Amino acid sequence: PVVIDGIPIPGAPPKDAQAIFHGNGGREAVMSAMPLYRYAMDVCRKHGMEPINTLLDFGCGWGRFMRLFFREVAEGGLFGVDPWNKALQMARTHFPHAAMLQTTFYPPLPFRDDFFDVAFASSVFSHLPEHLALSWILEINRVLRPGGLLIATTHPASLLGVITSMQRGETPINNVWHSILCQALTDPASAEARHAAGEYLFLNT
Repeated sequence: PVVIDGIPIPGAPPKDAQAIFHGNGGREAVMSAMPLYRYAMDVCRKHGMEPINTLLDFGCGWGRFMRLFFREVAEGGLFGVDPWNKALQMARTHFPHAAMLQTTFYPPLPFRDDFFDVAFASSVFSHLPEHLALSWILEINRVLRPGGLLIATTHPASLLGVITSMQRGETPINNVWHSILCQALTDPASAEARHAAGEYLFLNT
């Protein structure tokens, strides 16, 4: 634990536990989150969303992004949801400054209509089948206030090539997340063809 000027700084799970979610841990995990955090804040500023009174981290995992958004959101206004209880336990242990709730893999969310200014989702929709992704987008729309923002990302198409390279043994598999991705991409050639044709594509992790 680190305390600066009497203020306890949030901790983090072990690096190997962090890597289950996104392939890296420690300083690398936070630094790799920074560009997306900065992008999200630029979008908020562009749309006049300052200050942010309420923010939902949809698929919060162990809390990697919540600790970055903490200083941007009004006190008591930071929320995270995730279907994996183990992830929430990690997040609550190391970052007790947000409200974190467990969801199922299906809507609804446990919030009233028009509750959030911003909803943020890092690569969650990369792993949802189309019907479920659409259902969640509609549900997130319900809990966003009029004029609210959904800021969501998906993995780039270049990830397919990276996974194929790992499957062939050309690129090392360094962590559990890499193994999960390799298992999810069962037919690389078909996936790349479908993506090139403009079809909806997701990795079932």
